[in-house]
Amino acid sequence: MLARGGRRRSGLAASLAVAQFALSLLNFGLTRLPYLVYPSVRAADALTPPATYTALMLTLAGGVVFVVPSLVLLYVLYLKPEPQAQSGKPQIPGEVSSTLFFAGSRK
Repeated sequence: MLARGGRRRSGLAASLAVAQFALSLLNFGLTRLPYLVYPSVRAADALTPPATYTALMLTLAGGVVFVVPSLVLLYVLYLKPEPQAQSGKPQIPGEVSSTLFFAGSRK
């Protein structure tokens, strides 16, 4: 399916496919209620104890405190695109600036 300008809307198609899969999985789960494994494991019996759930949430929050800033730092140091050169000419991808090899020389 083509949109205006000849672009494909593959992002929309992928999102709809994920939504369809999630809804079918939800539907399958709802048909099995209240048993997860018939007849021995009920949904109420499979819940985690409150202390375990609290410890899991605290650990997750602590991990986010360390991981998110480190990912931001990684982006800023290595992945953020550099601004264009002041000469006005666009830099060719993969082109190495001569100032790396001849520091101090001017053109």
